Amino acid sequence: MIKERIEEILKEIDSRAKLVVAVKYANEEQIKSIVELGVDIGFNTFQQFEEINNKIDLSKVRTHFIGHIQSNKISKIISLRPFLIQSVSSFEIAEKINSVCSSLNLKQKILLQVNSDLEKNDGFKFEELEKEIERIKSLQNVEICGLMTIPPSLESMGADEIRKIYREMKSEYDKFNFEFLSMGMSNDYLIAIEEGANMVRVGRKIFE
Repeated sequence: MIKERIEEILKEIDSRAKLVVAVKYANEEQIKSIVELGVDIGFNTFQQFEEINNKIDLSKVRTHFIGHIQSNKISKIISLRPFLIQSVSSFEIAEKINSVCSSLNLKQKILLQVNSDLEKNDGFKFEELEKEIERIKSLQNVEICGLMTIPPSLESMGADEIRKIYREMKSEYDKFNFEFLSMGMSNDYLIAIEEGANMVRVGRKIFE
């Protein structure tokens, strides 16, 4: 069933966007089947990332860290060698990643999380983004590969308001020579793609 759902989503989004399967609600067997499909996998917590990494060979797929980053877990997250850390929400977090990677002689690809939900504190404000990007570009051991956001839910805002947020994200993304614009989840990934997302994070729709 999971294989069929993933294949259905891949067909739906075609080559317009990269699918990252958010495995927050998945068990070990389900994650094994995703690895066999070769689809990118996104972890919300270090604990699950570590547990699965100890049980399943994740070397065949690209792994992403997509959850809230606790400063004291950064070195542990990096030790699991994610392809992309998507949820870098402050200069301080970027600086800590840079410091850890410097000691390991690594360069970590990151996305900057933009705050598009005023009820939450995580992420860079739109108006400070350009200045913060310049600051982070000075860090030698991180590479900014794009932007991500987690807007309010589609149910709470409606499609038109979500579209406005995604258009503003695309407008910011277009100012820079970045690779990824990660936005859109289970309820709104098609809207996100229509508005310019080239990476979506889908979990609940696959596992419910």
